[in-house]
Amino acid sequence: SSWVRPPVASAGGLCDVDGLVWQEVLRMQTQQLAWTGGLGKLGIAETIEAWVCLRLTGQDPACSGASLPAAAAYPPASCFVFHEAAGRFIYWGPNPVLLLVR
Repeated sequence: SSWVRPPVASAGGLCDVDGLVWQEVLRMQTQQLAWTGGLGKLGIAETIEAWVCLRLTGQDPACSGASLPAAAAYPPASCFVFHEAAGRFIYWGPNPVLLLVR
């Protein structure tokens, strides 16, 4: 699999989610619309340590990778890292590219 370095700043694109909070991510998890995990060695201590992939309605399909061939095995979802200092989620890429959730 290809390794994609987690971002440390938002590119300010159409895949960004403003105002998303962990409480909402946890609620989405109970509905199987969100998955989370730790970045381990890919992370930056006390800055970026966690990722989340979300199935979002109304978001551009390119954000979730819905049309990518890998979407058959890896569910289309938009993936983010959480920036601890900024207190916000930063778009990382589509799950069918990052291969985080199966």
